[in-house]
Amino acid sequence: MRRLGTLPDRDSASLLHDHLYAMGIHTDVSRDGSEWALWVHAEDRVPEARAEYTKFIENPSDARYANVTQAADALRNQQVNADLAARKKQVHLSQKWSGLQTQIPVTTLLIVLSVWVAILTRLGMDDNAVTRFQFAEWQFDDQAHRISHDSIWGVFAKRQYYRWIAPIFLHFGPLHLLFNMSATLMFGRAIEQRSGSWRFLAIVLIIGLISNFSQFLVSGPSFGGMSGVDFGLFGFLWMKSKFAADYGVALGRDYIMQFLFFGVLCLFGLFGPIANTAHFSGLFTGMALALIPLIPRIWRRYVSQR
Repeated sequence: MRRLGTLPDRDSASLLHDHLYAMGIHTDVSRDGSEWALWVHAEDRVPEARAEYTKFIENPSDARYANVTQAADALRNQQVNADLAARKKQVHLSQKWSGLQTQIPVTTLLIVLSVWVAILTRLGMDDNAVTRFQFAEWQFDDQAHRISHDSIWGVFAKRQYYRWIAPIFLHFGPLHLLFNMSATLMFGRAIEQRSGSWRFLAIVLIIGLISNFSQFLVSGPSFGGMSGVDFGLFGFLWMKSKFAADYGVALGRDYIMQFLFFGVLCLFGLFGPIANTAHFSGLFTGMALALIPLIPRIWRRYVSQR
């Protein structure tokens, strides 16, 4: 929030406050000694608000300010009604679990496919079934006493392109599946309902491919899980929460720190073998996908603060 300036009395400050509100510029009014100060909420609206402040100082009795209070009150009433309608709609959607397949079809599909693969592989206990969903075919070399596997280009030559995304559906144990699906439902629903199903699908595929390729290059094909995608979705929402309030998501600082702390604990192997490369490459990919469209807005905010 940026201080705009002061006015000698509350009435004039309220009048300018209403005028700016009617223009879509939100401000707060507070007492500052014997005067009243105005504070602008949005950094990118500060230059426009300053221009209006100057005009108001020069001629506060201008006819353009005659009916701004009524106009501002009408807008506030509209906003209250819209907020009430949106709140009712949100409650209705959250209670209507049977409609998840139509509200968030991609998120639902990710969960269904993960559960289906968990059943086929017996939660990772059926090695023959697991190999069908790993990034590349592999075999144990008895002479070299090591595992050999197809390269990325070997997978491409065999036209097994599905393997590049398939590991996200592999899970090893009930807790692994439950934790990842809970995160997928929470993050996926938040993004899909705001960005749309097709855009959300593209986000998942990009995060999944980059996190899978990264993990394969570091450790080979023996990995699996939706957590790389979940970290990416978290990173996406984190950046939207920080730089795009109009996206409608707010992640608390405590929650962000707890999630990142969990990621750090995974680095130390406290939860067993973890695909940490997938986690953090997914996280950075999700952050980048959220930030790229926001670059002009972030740049304008940076310039206005200089």
